[in-house]
Amino acid sequence: MIKGNSMKKILFTICLVSLVTFFANAQEKIDIDIDFVADSNRTSYEEWTGGYSPEEINTASEIMDIGRRLGRGIKYQESVQNDPNPFNKGNPAYKYSAARVYGSEKRGADVILIGHTATVDTVKCLRLIIRGYLESAFAYNAEDSKRLAEKICYWNTNNFDNRAYFDSNFESAVLSVFDGRFEHVGLSSSYKEWKGTVLVIPHVSDFVPSVNAGPDVSEEVIEQSESDDSDYSSSESELTESDSYDSYGNSYGSNSYNSADSNSKNYDSSSLYAGKKSSSWLTTPMLVLIIAAVAVLIGVIIAVILMTRRQ
Repeated sequence: MIKGNSMKKILFTICLVSLVTFFANAQEKIDIDIDFVADSNRTSYEEWTGGYSPEEINTASEIMDIGRRLGRGIKYQESVQNDPNPFNKGNPAYKYSAARVYGSEKRGADVILIGHTATVDTVKCLRLIIRGYLESAFAYNAEDSKRLAEKICYWNTNNFDNRAYFDSNFESAVLSVFDGRFEHVGLSSSYKEWKGTVLVIPHVSDFVPSVNAGPDVSEEVIEQSESDDSDYSSSESELTESDSYDSYGNSYGSNSYNSADSNSKNYDSSSLYAGKKSSSWLTTPMLVLIIAAVAVLIGVIIAVILMTRRQ
């Protein structure tokens, strides 16, 4: 027969271990390796300089919505569905797509596919898409996502089509998740090669490759002009935001979106990313789990009190 004090100790230990385990697992599963891309070399881009028809012009918010929808799909599958292979083929399918590859023996990454039907042709618009993705998939704030999107583009350009580098540093799934739908990995300095390419967003990892296959890219000083990314059209047209995305063949909404991009000046963000990521684990599902954990704790305390009174 277990005595009252012994039972209290057992119940307290079980409760403590459960809470520690819960909060350990509640933290973000993955994060972007900021240091990995921070030293990327600045580069210039060849962009489309022609005109656009009125229906091809979108606001900055509308362009960011492309990345936001992709990020929401990935985050939903990871946080709610606990999917081991989050994959969002986008809507329309494979125009812009995303996947999350978890690291095991090598580094993991989020992968964004710029499909063959995509119309992005300026680096500013591409960064807006990435910014939207970082905000939704990783919960970065506006300023941090802006600076990090620039560094991600530079890093992908520094390692454009260097398959040996990506094979050495990343899980094989990073280059196979969109197999058959891309020709290039990384970001070309010319918009003419952006269609059919995959952008890599590296995760934090303890993996250290034995061979550094990265190219030696010299520092290039370029002039960048300040620009306001709040408006991409002479007269903003309101676009109803849709939470729809299609992942693994499952439709979460019926609305599709038209992702046309506009001509723009170079994006000005010369400082290295030095900010901190905003809290991203306190989501609605996580709040439900916290409430459940608190309820269990209260139940244990009540049980201990009742057992004490009976003795």
